[in-house]
Amino acid sequence: MRKVIGIGETILDIIFREEQPSIAVPGGSVFNGIVSLGRSGAEVCFISETG
Repeated sequence: MRKVIGIGETILDIIFREEQPSIAVPGGSVFNGIVSLGRSGAEVCFISETG
């Protein structure tokens, strides 16, 4: 199987509970797609920039 390489933005999703920030998790469309492919068994790599 070929390796899937995703290049894109990373977004921090902040989840609120009872009007208070509860948890922060990485997100973004390319990131979420790569995570899904990785969970299904594909060999994946994600390239992004932070700062």
